[in-house]
Amino acid sequence: MIKDTNVASDLVFAGVKRHYACFFRFLVVSFLFLWMFIGISCATGQGTTISSIAHNDYQIDQADNPANGNELDNNDGFHDSDDFNDEFTDDFDDFDDFDDFDEFDRYDIDVFDPLSRYNRAMTTFNDRVYLWVLDPTARAYATVAPVQARRSINRFFRNLGYPSRLVNNLLQFKGEGALKETARFTVNSTIGILGFFDPAGSWLGIEPHKEDFGLTLGKYGAGSGFHIVIPLLGPSNLRDGVGLIVDSFLDPVFYLEGFYIATAAKAADELNYASLHIGEYERMRKEAIDLYVFLRNAYEQNREMQIRE
Repeated sequence: MIKDTNVASDLVFAGVKRHYACFFRFLVVSFLFLWMFIGISCATGQGTTISSIAHNDYQIDQADNPANGNELDNNDGFHDSDDFNDEFTDDFDDFDDFDDFDEFDRYDIDVFDPLSRYNRAMTTFNDRVYLWVLDPTARAYATVAPVQARRSINRFFRNLGYPSRLVNNLLQFKGEGALKETARFTVNSTIGILGFFDPAGSWLGIEPHKEDFGLTLGKYGAGSGFHIVIPLLGPSNLRDGVGLIVDSFLDPVFYLEGFYIATAAKAADELNYASLHIGEYERMRKEAIDLYVFLRNAYEQNREMQIRE
């Protein structure tokens, strides 16, 4: 009887511990946003129009820039034609948030930026963290981990994002997108060995339909709210910040046993992702006249394009 009672107690304790860990993660994320919103008390500023900024003619020509070619050559050769012809190679289209500057005049939208002082300081902080910590670590990691292995890890984590993409496709009544996401997840999780490979894309030609809750809110008419730079995550806004919290509950990594394990998994994903894009941020940063304005406008314009498309 005592033994059964101890077993029951252990089970109850394990359940409480698991739910407490999930609740603690929620508190951490909520506190993060609360901390950022405190900056509004000391920030002043007015909305600015994207089309009035002198970055409209910004364009990077990687093919004709020798410096860019040199940087890519040092990146483990992941741009070699043999690698990109691999049957399971993805196209790394996740790193497209700042790539559409040739279309910068496409939408005339206002950026409400009352937290500009805080946002500039946080942009500088994130910039230093990337240049001094993440980039050197990613370069070291890239020297010991084969590029194909890193690509497979990247695909594995993208495959785990299926629940969020499915739910948001359904919320936007994008039935075709939901079906394609389900087909990709099914094929890649089985034939693709838990998502480490992408036969759905390379063999069947099924393209991903990426959606998130921030885009879903935008589709239903929610405004972006004020612009906010999130520590370690970068540019965002009030609407997308809310979406980020909702999407985190749809992320399987969120429910890993133990806060530190989930955090380590997310950190590993970010490190691996950064190792596949070495040099890209530096080239963009070098060309920016004002890094904060550049990132802010690029983010807001890109999100507006995604909502309207």
